[in-house]
Amino acid sequence: MSIAIPETIAAQYAAMVAEANALATEYRTQTGDEDARIAAFLESTDDENVVKVREWLATAIAKRAEIDAKIDEAKASLTEIGRENVSADYDAAAAEARFLPLRKEITTKRKLIEGLFGEDAFTALGVEEIISLKQRTTRTGSGDGKGAGVSRSSFSDVTVNGTSLAKPTPSEAAAFITKEFGKVTAGELRESLTAAHGDVSEKYGEVFSFSHTVTDKAGKSTVVNLTVTPTENIRRQPKSDETDNSGE
Repeated sequence: MSIAIPETIAAQYAAMVAEANALATEYRTQTGDEDARIAAFLESTDDENVVKVREWLATAIAKRAEIDAKIDEAKASLTEIGRENVSADYDAAAAEARFLPLRKEITTKRKLIEGLFGEDAFTALGVEEIISLKQRTTRTGSGDGKGAGVSRSSFSDVTVNGTSLAKPTPSEAAAFITKEFGKVTAGELRESLTAAHGDVSEKYGEVFSFSHTVTDKAGKSTVVNLTVTPTENIRRQPKSDETDNSGE
């Protein structure tokens, strides 16, 4: 059996709850995330100067979006014009099919000749070196900035602490390391490789070892050891003995 609470007691209790909630709300507002509080103030205030800046900013953002859209449209138009005017008659697949086995044959014969006449035989003859079928590109940056001079090598094999990865790419290595030890990007791994050995993009078949230090969220640092084997990897074809794993 319940007894009705007197109105005076109920009113006093309700007033106390309302006061406590008001204090809690004020406290949470005043001690919460500063950026959120600033944003809330700037969005709600009717201060004349703030209102003017808000209006200008909204207009500027809208104009920038319109300009960006026009820029993208112009770039797409130029790309299409370029595509229409670049000759598509050249049979690149046929050239690749001829070049790759030819290069392998040349490499085999060179090793045979060097074995018979010595490594200096070709120097005396002045025979040209085999050039890469695919033109290499190097990511450049201004001055000594991050990413300056980091080559975009392809690899036939990549290992992390002795484990050979199914997909031999810096992105796969970065994902493996991030999962096991701490956050790292493919670009950072390439930078460590370049810092240790320079540009290895044309050194097909050679194995290069380097290390990279990663730090997890708890602040623990781990030195990860990697090896990579550069390959030409024409047009991202599957790597095999018929393409770029022959070590030439």
